[in-house]
Amino acid sequence: MMKKVKYENCPLINVIFQLSFPTILEINEDSPTEFQKKIRNHFPKYNLEVQHDLDFDIRNDVTNTSMSNQVRRVHNFISEDQIWKISLSKNQISISTIKYDHWEDLLNRFKKPLEFFSQIYKQTYFEKVSLRYIDAIDREKLSLGNIKWSSLIKPHILGCLSYQDEHTCVIKNNTLHSEISFEDCAVNIVSGLAVLNKNTSNVVFIIDCDYFYSQQVQMTDLLKISDNLHLKSSEFFSDAITSFLKEKLKPVDFEIAIE
Repeated sequence: MMKKVKYENCPLINVIFQLSFPTILEINEDSPTEFQKKIRNHFPKYNLEVQHDLDFDIRNDVTNTSMSNQVRRVHNFISEDQIWKISLSKNQISISTIKYDHWEDLLNRFKKPLEFFSQIYKQTYFEKVSLRYIDAIDREKLSLGNIKWSSLIKPHILGCLSYQDEHTCVIKNNTLHSEISFEDCAVNIVSGLAVLNKNTSNVVFIIDCDYFYSQQVQMTDLLKISDNLHLKSSEFFSDAITSFLKEKLKPVDFEIAIE
């Protein structure tokens, strides 16, 4: 058995584990019926997203964005309870969830769909591995009233809101965009205030971290690389919040079986 820690008051609202590969035109031009048959028992619902790639024209320091003729079809296979989703496009496959329990659970749910994908499309490696965690720190849910954000979030993630705590002012816009490179991976971070429910005025603090490894990864090395991204995500989130908030999130120990 392996000992792990998770939060009883988990702030995660979405988790996405995504693998990128060289374009397979067949996926974009034909319906992936064989793939659907293989995973339909666990992901019976289906919808199709049609996206247009963006063209960027940069002239004289002005960027113009226009819709491209390149169409991108994203096939979504969704669990009966609509909590889990497998997405497949011409150059990416992913699993996502709005009810994350722990890393090994997500990996286990992705194992078979990934095996079937590899068998059907003869894909043995990936060009990028990405693990994205989106947390929403909700003071209302945690019964924290109007406690200062600086008591919950550390300055390198909080941005200008830490300045507001020390001065009489109103921060009208506070969104932080950063990219940090480590020795073995990198992370894109977007953090700031948001209102998740348009029917309420409750403001939450979003910590959106996309950890990625952008070198070629063979299928045999995928677990090692993805485990490392997960480890980095745990370390980074722990460093992003205060000990006071950690206590309010209620960390609990649990054990998982090692296969």
